[in-house]
Parts: sequence; structure tokens; C-alpha cells
Amino acid sequence: MFRLFTAIVVVLITPAANAQFGGADIPDLSDVARALAGTQEAPTSGTSGVVRSGLVVPRVEPGETARGIARMLRESAEQNSGPQPVLAQFEAQMPAILANLETTLESVGLAPRDFGVAAGYALIYFWEAAEAEVIPEAASLAAARTVATATGEAWSDTFAAMTDAEQERAYETLLIVPTMLHTFAPLFEQNDEPARGAEMRATARSLFAALFGTDPASVRVDARGRISGLSSGAMATPDGLSPTEENAAAASPAAPRISGGALPSASANGADIYIKYTWGYGLNGMINSQEPLILFPDGTAVTDMPAGGVTEFTPGAIRAGLDSDDRREHVGTWERSGSRLTLRVDGETRVLRRTPRGWWDDEDPIDNESGYDTYFPVVEAGTRHILGPWETSTVLVTGMNSPNIPTVGFGESTDRVFYADGTYSELSERAVTGDFGGVGAYQTNRGSAAGRWRLDGPLLTIEQDGRRGIVLGFIMPNWSLDNPNDDMWVGRDYWERPD
Repeated sequence: MFRLFTAIVVVLITPAANAQFGGADIPDLSDVARALAGTQEAPTSGTSGVVRSGLVVPRVEPGETARGIARMLRESAEQNSGPQPVLAQFEAQMPAILANLETTLESVGLAPRDFGVAAGYALIYFWEAAEAEVIPEAASLAAARTVATATGEAWSDTFAAMTDAEQERAYETLLIVPTMLHTFAPLFEQNDEPARGAEMRATARSLFAALFGTDPASVRVDARGRISGLSSGAMATPDGLSPTEENAAAASPAAPRISGGALPSASANGADIYIKYTWGYGLNGMINSQEPLILFPDGTAVTDMPAGGVTEFTPGAIRAGLDSDDRREHVGTWERSGSRLTLRVDGETRVLRRTPRGWWDDEDPIDNESGYDTYFPVVEAGTRHILGPWETSTVLVTGMNSPNIPTVGFGESTDRVFYADGTYSELSERAVTGDFGGVGAYQTNRGSAAGRWRLDGPLLTIEQDGRRGIVLGFIMPNWSLDNPNDDMWVGRDYWERPD
């Protein structure tokens, strides 16, 4: 759009300039995206003067939010590399840099101190940083005018409900954060630091999704400034998404993408869902697993789900998805009397008691502190948590450390990225190794896939290759205040953020 920032920050190419911007005040502009869904023509009239959205930002300590964003950059750098005098100077200059940016906006016909203009600027700069592409200047200005106008119409009530200080913080964030990411990404790449450049672009991708509820890869701006691909809101979109410290840790894998499209919603049909975590040790080390307890209103109790999910979350569909042995072992009845819950499954009767913290435990005495071997209400992940990259892996070794007994190992790892448009992509690798009396063997296979997803409470619908299944999707419980864990279970698989 207009390139004023590069000369200012070129001095910041240091290994320590690896800051995250997840703590910034990123507003939720998905209402604007819905207003712009489809292909939007740029305004054809009224563009000769200064474009305004009508959302005027009052001056409340102008430049302080910009200074705070630069402070995040400096403090992150100093944790790794000691004092950073150049970054300290850069931090002090942020109010002046913001003023220069506002002057540049006005020089190209976009009103300064205007929230809608800042939203248009953010869409262009976040998109360019995320996709490593540059929109021609005339087209980018036309698109920014379109977004500014739509923001003025779609966001007027929300903007009016904000305090002056909140308006100032959001406005400065929309200008400064995309500018920094837009500048750092190519500078790192040009200075032989592609990993840091990829991290900047991954952060831009996440923040674009946070703002507009749409993965930037699905959005295009043509030569006339027409915007297409923004979500209509039919898919689950983030509600005020704040990227975690992990979600910029890895760029999206180069897996195939498919077109988005709303999956049907999944209903729990009134069931109460609890989760019990267990752990122990086996031949391959510690084993961490989970067991659901699903209590349907008709008195059906379920303690396992079919591995591939179910077509609908009902007792009948779960029974149909389990084989006869699993059906006998995991489907039974329940009844509750006061603080006691009686389960009858596979000829066994168990009585659980409600703990003071609201969990169910069959141990004696009741364990009030540990989350293991205790059923507690499922912790919903929420769309804001599930977006971005995840990974899971499995390792299995059979045999013995003996020259006469073969040893075979199997490993599988999958990287999956959930996008805000309701699609996902994944890369997987499977390897088999063997030691047969001193003769080794190794074989590996790689694959990729893409599909659609939808999250409804603790129910995650996954569709791939025309097959659709509903599984439980939830985060690990934060029963420990000292070491909360926000990793995620999807069906029977344990997922965590990439390192």
C-alpha cells in the first residue's frame, strides 16, 4: 500500500527480534467480514477526497499502545540477548512513528485517527505479510476504502460502546502490529533467517484470522481492489481470538487445501459428559489415556466412543459404532440419587460419589485434589483455542533387547492445522524399523490430507474423503493452578502445540 516503515526498522535484524504479538488488543471484526462476504466491488464514487468511516478515534495518550508493542519486542529480545539499546530507541520513537504513519495515510486519501481506515490498513498488511504477496498500490487503496466503509456501517454500535482508551488501543494495534510483521518477515528472509520469517508470517496469518474470522489463504484482492473469500459467518469463527504463545510457532504445512463449507451442527442431545484421565507405565514408558463417561437423559451410560466417531451423538449411534464386545463392555445404565451415581455396565455395578469440587470419584476416601482417576465435567476447547497448528505422535516397540529375538518399532506422527474457514490440512509420516538378529530394516511412508471441521461444545465433527464422524474434542483439565495444561484430545488422540 505505502511503504514507509522499512527504513525505520531495518536496523532490527537481530536474533532477538523474535517477539510475539499475542498480547496486543486485537478486536474481532468478523461482523465486517460478514458484511464483505462474497466479491466486493471497490467504491466507484466519492473517492476523490479523504475516505472516512465515521468512527473517529479520540486522542488518549496517542503512541502509548505503539510504544507498548515495541516494548514487548524489546523485552523479548533482552530475555535472550541482554540489553538492546537500538530497540530501546525504537520504543521511544514509536509515538513519532505512529504520527508519521497517520500523515502518510492522509496523503493517500485515507483519514487519520479513523478506526475503519485502520481496519482496512490491517486487512491489507496482515494479508500481504501472511501470504508473502504484494497487492498493487491502486488495488490495495481501493480495498482499504471498501473495508473502511464496511467497518463504519457494521461496527458503529460496537465502537460506540468502547471507552476512549479502548478505541485508542485497538486503533494503534491495527496500524502498528501488521506494519511490523509486514516489515520483519521479508527482512528476516533476506538475511538468511527463513525460520524467523516464517514465524512472522504465521503470526500474521493467525492475527488475520483473529480479526476477520477467515484464513487469509482463502481471501483474494484483484487488480481492481475487489475483495473475495471473506467468510459469511456460516462457519465457526473465533470470538475475540487471542493467539496463544504457540500458534505462531510453526507455519502451516504444505498440505492440500479444500473449499470450505458449513458442516451440520452436532447436538449432545442433553447428555452430561465427564472425562477421567488415567496413567501408568508399559513397555514403552508412561501411558496417558482418558475415558469418557456419557450420561444420556434416557438412562444410558457410555464409557467409550467408536474410534472413527459417530454420525450422530445418540445412544443408538454409539451402540451401532461399537463391536459386540465393546458394546457390552462400555454401554450400560445409570441412575443418580443425591450425591451418588450408580453405573451398571458389563455386569458390574459401581457407585460414584460427588466430590466437593463437583467431580465424581469411586475411590475411598474421595480424592479432592487429583484429576486422575476422577470423572469431571468435560472442559470445552472452543474455536478460539482449536485454531492453528497441532501435532500428535505414537511410538510402539515390540520384542526384547536380545540378539535372538527380533525387535520391531512403529512410529506415526501427524501435523494438522485448523483454519478459521472450517477446513483443515495435515501431513503425516509413518515409519517401521526392525532389528532381526543384527540385520536392520527401515521403511517410511508420508501422506497428506485435507478436510472440514466444526466444533459444537465438546463435539468435534471431522469430514475427510467424504467420511464424516463426530468425536469428543476437548482440552486437558486445568486442575493444577501451578501448571495448567491446555493440550487437546481429539477422539482417542492426544494433540499438543508444535515446539
